[in-house]
Amino acid sequence: AVSDRNVYLGGYFSLVQSIGHSYFAVIDILCPDLQASNIEFSNIQSTSSTLSWSNGSGASRVVFVKEGSSGYGLPADNTTYTASSVFGNGSQLGSSGWYCVYNGSGNEIHMTGLQPSTTYSVRVYEYNGNIGNEVYNTAIVSGNGNSFATMFSIPSVSTQPVTDITGTTATGNGNIIELGAPNPIQHGVCWNTTGNPTIADNKTEEGETTEAGPFSSIISGLSQCQTYHVRAYATNLNGTFFGEEVNF
Repeated sequence: AVSDRNVYLGGYFSLVQSIGHSYFAVIDILCPDLQASNIEFSNIQSTSSTLSWSNGSGASRVVFVKEGSSGYGLPADNTTYTASSVFGNGSQLGSSGWYCVYNGSGNEIHMTGLQPSTTYSVRVYEYNGNIGNEVYNTAIVSGNGNSFATMFSIPSVSTQPVTDITGTTATGNGNIIELGAPNPIQHGVCWNTTGNPTIADNKTEEGETTEAGPFSSIISGLSQCQTYHVRAYATNLNGTFFGEEVNF
């Protein structure tokens, strides 16, 4: 009978094959002595970021990412972690929230599937060995891990035709296509008689909103026989954003 097993031999693993009652070492799998370091972030967007690091002495490494900025998880020897550059789709370390986003020999990964305005933590672990026979360096060293925050995302809003026009009032209509992140703290319509209205002009204030979709606001204080220019708007922590201009 032939069987394989891993035997720990003072700082490294040996893959040992058994034939009958005789054993012999196939390969010594040493734990990498130099851990990866210098985790850095670039091209940070609202739902994506590029991660890079300085490789240690392992033949390969795994990268784990978690939403939040506290705690860490450790990979287990003899365990293969499936990576996905889409956060949350790779192997998880137990139920810790640490997901594998990279498993290979390189030093960079572009990650997607993130949430806007959210902090993420990153750790990289060097390892030697092949599938099912990995030996990980789980040492925590300076520059590994690190954390970053994704960008705010802006609201997207459109202006709809004005309705219910009378001599002194009208109904301004808009549509919040995307809320952005965080959610808008104010929305409504603004208007003037000169064009390109902003919230420095006349405006309505419909307050915070947690749902995208159409809305209406009552425009008042109008004069007869006057052309007005109207834009819908939405404001979050990233600023105020407008729909296209309509006239009535």
